[in-house]
Amino acid sequence: RSSTVSWAREMCIRDSIYHKPLEDDWQSEALAIQNSINNLSIVGRSKKQKVLIGDEDLEVTCNFDDSSFKILQNDLVFFQPNYYLYPFMISFITRQLKDPKDLLELYCGCGGFTLPLASKFNKVFATENNRHSIRLLKESIELNNLSNIETARLSDNETASALANERPFRRLENIDMQSYEFSHILVDPPRAGLSDETINLSRQFKNMIYISCNPETFLRDIVKLDRKIESIGIFDQFATEFVAQTRKLCVGDPMDDNTDMGPMITPEQSTRIEKWVDDAINQGATLLIGHHRAVSYTHLRA
Repeated sequence: RSSTVSWAREMCIRDSIYHKPLEDDWQSEALAIQNSINNLSIVGRSKKQKVLIGDEDLEVTCNFDDSSFKILQNDLVFFQPNYYLYPFMISFITRQLKDPKDLLELYCGCGGFTLPLASKFNKVFATENNRHSIRLLKESIELNNLSNIETARLSDNETASALANERPFRRLENIDMQSYEFSHILVDPPRAGLSDETINLSRQFKNMIYISCNPETFLRDIVKLDRKIESIGIFDQFATEFVAQTRKLCVGDPMDDNTDMGPMITPEQSTRIEKWVDDAINQGATLLIGHHRAVSYTHLRA
């Protein structure tokens, strides 16, 4: 079935980074801007300086299929920015799950996949090296009243070392690793891809979910992993976001202040552009939006 997701943002965060100190005049201007826009927080950063106007954390409510969850984010953590493709990514993953028991997740961030996948597994053990991400994830777990997720601030290599019982970690002293019966491992690494230690760790798991933002390191790692690929999904985040923003453009009278895009300068120019699009389609391109004249205008010459 089709999957839909809607995000309810009760607050917006504007993050600005500067190369010079933020003086009182900056703070006064930022405060004036914040007071003029509902539910806006502003974060100003400079060297060894942080100025916060409003709340630091952004709470987002995601309605996914027949359920919903809340996730906390801020400007110090990574999260899935494309909420148009996000439901398709989750749906694709859940369709591939076979006999799920417990999940080990590396590079979990602030819980973009941890939270929605928790209902698909008996237990989830999620690790992340960013302390800000772990703090937000723990608070999100409480917000959603989830009891089957445990977290630890561990890097990928530390996670591999912990599971191999190479050395004890104080950060795991309250977690019973022997209680887990892992059926799947999920990795969502940065552009650098997986470390050799993580690749060796993954070989202990029958099922692996690899989410990648870099095709080059993904292909490199796939060769090293030497696994049979059961299924693969490609999600073009730029095209989806570009189409979504294009739909918001107001096309109409160029003299109207609300118009984003006016008509072509002559009917001949419109015909010429249409031919370019037709030629591209005939050569195999996929039409994502538009390619029809919304309004016919009479061309007048003075």
